[in-house]
Amino acid sequence: MDVVVHASTQPEPFGLVIIEAMAPGKPVIASNGGAVPEILRDRENGLIVEPADAARLADAIGTLQREPELAVRLPAQGRADASQHFSIERYLRQVTLVLFDITAPAPKAEGDVKLVKHR
Repeated sequence: MDVVVHASTQPEPFGLVIIEAMAPGKPVIASNGGAVPEILRDRENGLIVEPADAARLADAIGTLQREPELAVRLPAQGRADASQHFSIERYLRQVTLVLFDITAPAPKAEGDVKLVKHR
C-alpha cells in the first residue's frame, strides 16, 4: 500500500484508521472534519482535503507522486506522532491518571459546612 486515503464525507469523531495508518509509517490523506485536524497537520504529518472535493483529493494523491521527499517526510513524522501521542503506553498512563483522580478523596475546602443529623 502506497498511501491511505480516508475520504469520509461526514465528520470523523476519532479517526482510528488514520492513526493505524500513521503507526507503521504510511502517508495519510484525510478529509477535514471532526477529529482529523487534531490528528493530522497538513503537509507536516499528512495531507488534509475538504470533504467531497474529488479534484482536491486527486491532487493530494498526485502531490505524493510529484513530491517524493514529501511522500517520505509525511509518514516519518506521522509514525513519530502516532508513537508519541497515541501509543498504548500513553493511553494506559492517561487512563490510570483519570482513574486515580476519580478515586482520590476530594479535598475539603476551607469553610465547608458539616451536616449533622439530629435525632
